[in-house]
Amino acid sequence: KNKNQMYWVQAKALGDPPQPRLCHTLTTISKNRFILFGGWNSNEKYQEVRFNDLMIYDADTSVWSIEQFTGDVPPPRSTHSFTFVPKLNIVVLFGGYAGNEVRLNDLYFFHIDSMHWEKKKMKAPFPCARNTHTASLVQETKLVVFGGRDRNKFYND
Repeated sequence: KNKNQMYWVQAKALGDPPQPRLCHTLTTISKNRFILFGGWNSNEKYQEVRFNDLMIYDADTSVWSIEQFTGDVPPPRSTHSFTFVPKLNIVVLFGGYAGNEVRLNDLYFFHIDSMHWEKKKMKAPFPCARNTHTASLVQETKLVVFGGRDRNKFYND
């Protein structure tokens, strides 16, 4: 194949692969490592199940690993943002949907080196509770949150 041409391949999955889910995040944290967080599925009784597990996929070894972590673990959620900040070697979790019409506007840092969650207090003004938004890194350490929705409103702020 042409090395400049993009194409799809199904990755091998060794180790303990994640449970089936949707509305999760899979965030690149190095050239060949990805971190999966959250999402939801429904059980055999069609009851929604949300996740707050954290798994790492190593593309070099094709291995999924379930990570043990410490700290202030965020509640389960889906349709959140999970943005890698290389300069600080953290992933920033913001907002999402907790089920039962509950949207979140909490902020957590996940420290990759120590596998430690840290809940952060935001200074006003900060975004209102929302899900299905985007969050992008600018200027190495600033996070821009855009759009999303709550129960009754779509945002463009």
